[in-house]
Amino acid sequence: MLEHNGYFYEATSVTLGRQMYGSILAGNAALTNSTAVEGNIFAGSAVLRGQVHAQAFAGELPPDDPAPVPLPATLPLLGAAMGAVALMRRRRA
Repeated sequence: MLEHNGYFYEATSVTLGRQMYGSILAGNAALTNSTAVEGNIFAGSAVLRGQVHAQAFAGELPPDDPAPVPLPATLPLLGAAMGAVALMRRRRA
């Protein structure tokens, strides 16, 4: 029994010969299974010789109104630096 989330994102083929618990992410692979998969499958193609029992989402979704994104600190610093350069150029002229 294999118990983990399978991330085969660079694989071109995945063959499962043992029961799998978890999700399989193999977007570019040809997946073949011969036993049950207790989870979800995302694959380029699949030959399913065993059962796949998709699990329902049991998590929590974020609220409808997300928190506002704060202004990055680099923008005020960039503005202050540009103002200082403009002030120095003005004094030289």
